[in-house]
Amino acid sequence: LLPSSFSSTNTRTTRRICTGTSFQKLALVSLLTTLSSSAAFQPANSTPAFIGSNHRNRTLTRTFTANTNTFKMSATAKPQPPITRRDEEHTVIAGVLPADHPLKSKLIRQSETSTEALLDPPRHIPDAYGWLRDEKRTNTEVLDHLKAENTYTEQITAHLGGLRTKLYDEMIDSIQETDYTTPGNKEGKYYYYTRSNEGESYRMYCRAPVESKSASAPQPKIEWDGTKEAPILPGEECYLNV
Repeated sequence: LLPSSFSSTNTRTTRRICTGTSFQKLALVSLLTTLSSSAAFQPANSTPAFIGSNHRNRTLTRTFTANTNTFKMSATAKPQPPITRRDEEHTVIAGVLPADHPLKSKLIRQSETSTEALLDPPRHIPDAYGWLRDEKRTNTEVLDHLKAENTYTEQITAHLGGLRTKLYDEMIDSIQETDYTTPGNKEGKYYYYTRSNEGESYRMYCRAPVESKSASAPQPKIEWDGTKEAPILPGEECYLNV
């Protein structure tokens, strides 16, 4: 076998060997490929170069180039996504529900405008992941699985944290977070508008009484100091804040 210190100084010898028969060339290529893929024949500070082909004299060369910065092995294992359990016995019923079914009066089995007949008798359709459906949000297995998925997502996207922050800051810089929409008059009784506050994800829906009793009340004069505590119009009421 060739020693692990095989380098470009052996190129001349390699070319002499490769000028033999096609079988010898094929055998040498196979040997060199095996040696280059084996960690036992690669020094820690070496990286393999490509196998070149010279069509003029039909020779094959193999060289190794020393480079301590290009051959590194990573010992850190990649995070694995959580595996969702399958419940092969879980099914849902498709078709006409039995008269004694506890959910017969609650489940909508078909559109009111559909002209197609339901399956009768009904059939059980496999629903292996149906156990994940938890309307009350109290199933600890479901909650633990969701937490595991969130943790996995954070791990594989951790390198994007700086980019996310940069993009968020760029978008926020172009938005006036504490703001309001132009009040609109409905039926001459109230002005309706929405408000947004810095750091809050949802808008506040507000209204303020129209001072004039005329149906064509003029646009109100707004004297707002720019703070979220101050009302936009006198008599402001918040009727929805989610």
